Amino acid sequence: LEEKQGSHFKKNLLKMDIIALVAILVAAGIPACLASLGDRSYSFLTCLQTCENSKCRGPGLERFNANQPRYMGLLGWDCTEECKYECMWDTVETFQRAGKDVPQFYGKWPFVRVLGAQEPASVVFSVLNGLAHLVMIGVFRSRVPKDATLYWTVNVYALVAVNAWIWSTVFHTRDLVWTERLDYFSATSIIFFQLFHCFRRCFGGFWKSLIFGAVLLRLFAGHVYYLSAVKFDYGYNMKVMVTVAVVNGVFWFVLAIKNRKQPHMWKCGTAIVLVNLLGLLEVGDFAPIWWTFDGHALWHAGTAPVVVLWYRILCFLGRQIQTLPEMSVQLLEEQLHRAESGEWPFVRVLGIQEPASVLFSILNGLGHVVMIGVFRRRVPSHAKMNSVVHWLAVKMDYFCATSLVVFQLFMWFTRFGGFKESAMFGALLAALFSGHVYYLGFVKFDYGYNMMANVAVGWRCEEECRYGCMWRTVEEIQLSDPRGEIPQFYGKWPFVRVLGIQEPASVLFSILNGLGHVVMIGVFRKRVPSHAKMYSVVHWLAAVSINAWFWSAVFHARDFSWTEKMDYFCATSLVVFQLFMFFTRFNGFEESAIFGTLLAVLFSTHVFYMAFVKFDYGYNMVANVTVGT
Repeated sequence: LEEKQGSHFKKNLLKMDIIALVAILVAAGIPACLASLGDRSYSFLTCLQTCENSKCRGPGLERFNANQPRYMGLLGWDCTEECKYECMWDTVETFQRAGKDVPQFYGKWPFVRVLGAQEPASVVFSVLNGLAHLVMIGVFRSRVPKDATLYWTVNVYALVAVNAWIWSTVFHTRDLVWTERLDYFSATSIIFFQLFHCFRRCFGGFWKSLIFGAVLLRLFAGHVYYLSAVKFDYGYNMKVMVTVAVVNGVFWFVLAIKNRKQPHMWKCGTAIVLVNLLGLLEVGDFAPIWWTFDGHALWHAGTAPVVVLWYRILCFLGRQIQTLPEMSVQLLEEQLHRAESGEWPFVRVLGIQEPASVLFSILNGLGHVVMIGVFRRRVPSHAKMNSVVHWLAVKMDYFCATSLVVFQLFMWFTRFGGFKESAMFGALLAALFSGHVYYLGFVKFDYGYNMMANVAVGWRCEEECRYGCMWRTVEEIQLSDPRGEIPQFYGKWPFVRVLGIQEPASVLFSILNGLGHVVMIGVFRKRVPSHAKMYSVVHWLAAVSINAWFWSAVFHARDFSWTEKMDYFCATSLVVFQLFMFFTRFNGFEESAIFGTLLAVLFSTHVFYMAFVKFDYGYNMVANVTVGT
């Protein structure tokens, strides 16, 4: 009986241990679900427990309080927070030794602490933004009379902005619950007030502005109340800020377009575009460079020059005697409707509205007529449909596409040559194209008929096997399923290789683009005097463009990792320099120097991120399209 009771007691004790263990694991898992990879890692938790036991209890805590600088205590760095900071860097070293990515801790990247400031770069750039507002509001008050339109509105805007940057500085110095909320609410107040400012400038009127301002104030108060008293929802806060910012940007951009004939109004659109471009730094979340500069800090760095540009716009608008005319929504809609329903202008030739489209349509039709005759001679009438589709897809489409490329080359030549030169060049192209079609159509349809050149370009045995298997796969898919789509291989469509070149058409047209810049910069030098305003800038544009098209030709000739990166970076440099050139055309030396420095910082950050952090195709495309637009 005693043995049975002892066994029963041991079983109950085991059950209690299991229940207690599960309870501990669940309790430990609740904060871990709300944490980040770094602060819930084993190395961090072990280090934190050891540090707190040795430094934050008894004599260890007394030594800590005696040795800690006073300003660190005022900033809220107690013993537990100090242990978290030390263990954070120990964990980072552990992850790096294991070859893993740098983790986040409590939702943030690790930053080097400077004089107690958690994010020193963001602190410095927040201070610069606040100083920019203070300095430029002084410039505004000295240049614009007090009775000018919206004089006091701009002064209140500066007050709201300075307040926001003060709390941004405080929050990035020490991330606490109350500093975080004040930073978020102050940032939202800037966006709301900018929208109110734009409404007043567009529609004017005391009562209209009063009603609209009351509505915005009610929305802002409800937003603050919800985040403070109901739920501090980061996603909801971000949606509200982005929505109001987009509406704000659209209003200002439409205002700039409507009044584009007035001097300096183009700066308004430029400022809106720059702010959106800088917003890409917030999207690209990456570990801090030198443990100091992350995307958010660089965004703060870029907004300071935009503040200077923005107040220059406000100074110009403030000096106007009359308010800008009110926008007519109906008139704007009518203009957009006419633009959407209209057509592009074309040069008429012999009464033909779109001569190039007519010519190429005829060429396509003739191609089908000729090739269907060839098809009838070569394919028996009892052949299955898959052979017809295979022949058409592989041969006729290839010939017609080649004819289009050849004719575009001929059209480019005729633009610079006379009738005789064009006739001779056209006859040469026709002979080459005819020989090309005859060989591939009637002798041997061989995609790689120049293997010696292929070896010289770096096609190893493995690469040759991939190339051959690629075309076999394409043919098998077309034979088995005539309606099947042609697949991509290693992220690219299949191309016919010529002289070892992976994408021959892209290489040819890249060379033509580069030659176009070389020829036209020579024409520019002959026709424009050297003392002209944009003379040297245009020369730099030509140099950047030629370099970009050179690397484009190299990359499309042979796709390696280093040629791909050089092509992408040079293409981005061309887009960025064109934006700089546009800016310098309408501004002086100082403004151009500031804007050029900003672009150089953005471009360098972009290249560094793509080269050393993550080669992200999507991010690169978004950056290029945004700057290009």
